[in-house]
Amino acid sequence: MLLFDRPGLDVVQAHAAFAELSALAAREHPEMAWPLPLRQGDGPPSFVTVEGMLAGKWARYADLQSADLATLETALAPWTGAAVRSARAGRGNQDGPHLHVELKTLFGHLQWLRAYCPWQVMPARTAPHQWNDASPSLNHAVARLRRARVQCVEVQAEGTLQLTFTNGTQLVVGSAGWQPNAEVADLHYFLQTEATLFMRVANRFLIQPLDMGETAIPVSIL
Repeated sequence: MLLFDRPGLDVVQAHAAFAELSALAAREHPEMAWPLPLRQGDGPPSFVTVEGMLAGKWARYADLQSADLATLETALAPWTGAAVRSARAGRGNQDGPHLHVELKTLFGHLQWLRAYCPWQVMPARTAPHQWNDASPSLNHAVARLRRARVQCVEVQAEGTLQLTFTNGTQLVVGSAGWQPNAEVADLHYFLQTEATLFMRVANRFLIQPLDMGETAIPVSIL
């Protein structure tokens, strides 16, 4: 069932796979109840179905509230003028390609973003680099973000995040090829500000408040 924890789940393919699994179970184990019940604590059981697994994924965020663009833009205002303290790209086994950027604001606070969805670095005078490029050129492009200073931050209605730096470079999170599915609670990226963690889950922003000085890890990747 780790399939449901990986980003980019194809729901149609998942239904087809579960139909095959159901037929196999009926043929090989006719005495076994299907779909299988899953018990968690003292609550009612959930069932091994596509709908059940999707609901379980959304349940991770049940205690979090949605945020609108205005709230997010206000929280990201201190990013204007911030300098990139560190930037690195990676290729995790489970999370897939990811990007981590740490910023130091003009007030000395450390804030950061981490992306698991398609992203792109667009320097002012050279060719753009994106998340699935070969490692050497990608790492070089990401490394050049270090010490760059943010000129402005823009968040589009569809969730695309764009950081423009004073050297003309742009970082776009949610670039070409990004097609979030509203049904699937995939974590596409998250942004830590001084007091709040904003998560882009499916087609919405969710808020996880932080205590003063706390650094949080989103509930979905614990």
